Amino acid sequence: SNETSSGTAAANAAPTPIAAADSSSPDVSHVDRQAFQSRILALELLLHILKHKSGGCILYAGPEFHYAIRQYLCTSLLKNTTSPDTTIVELSLRLFVPLIRNFRSLLKTEIEAFVTNVFFVILDSKNSTIQHKLLVITLFEEICSDATTLAEIFLNYDCDLSA
Repeated sequence: SNETSSGTAAANAAPTPIAAADSSSPDVSHVDRQAFQSRILALELLLHILKHKSGGCILYAGPEFHYAIRQYLCTSLLKNTTSPDTTIVELSLRLFVPLIRNFRSLLKTEIEAFVTNVFFVILDSKNSTIQHKLLVITLFEEICSDATTLAEIFLNYDCDLSA
């Protein structure tokens, strides 16, 4: 739907670095700040929707919503978790918690890819900031705080020979 793609477009839109912007235009930094604030707002709205299923239970039922999560949200989160901005990284990682709790059967491959190719890489990289590493550790701590989620992760990945 148009609402899904426009909301996701805001989450996908990468703000142009102010330093690289054309300094001859007085509106450039204002546009950059607006784009950044729009991106933050989109991530916060998505987080609220995914954490409070009762408000959007109709969205959870349809294949369009599942498609949007796989195609748009996961792609956006992948881009956002590599952002140099800690706020963007934090909101993106916080979005991952309701995704893994509520959509782990739908996103089995994506979850494995995120853990292996994003989270472990952030933790292992000398180029990652300490703040980003702490955010990933906090993410793992939150995921592990739910016994059901932890048990299902174990069954889906450690006990599944095809995973």
